[in-house]
Amino acid sequence: MLNAANSARLQLTVPSELRGRTFATFFTTMNLTTPISLAVTGTLATLVSPVAIIAGSGLGLMAVGAAGFAAALRQIRQEREPTRVS
Repeated sequence: MLNAANSARLQLTVPSELRGRTFATFFTTMNLTTPISLAVTGTLATLVSPVAIIAGSGLGLMAVGAAGFAAALRQIRQEREPTRVS
């Protein structure tokens, strides 16, 4: 769900002429950081239990979800407010 929402956000916010470069940069960065993430996760697994890593990941995803929900509510409120003309 996070990947779909992030891709949709990029498609809606990035100008058409920059979309190819933006997606290429985004996916290149994701692919380059994956080995780093695996190495860090492996190191953490030797220091703490795998259950703690999974629980921490779950808590992190819940925090990201709550922040995204709050941002969506803020955006909805802003869109409902009448625009003021000076």
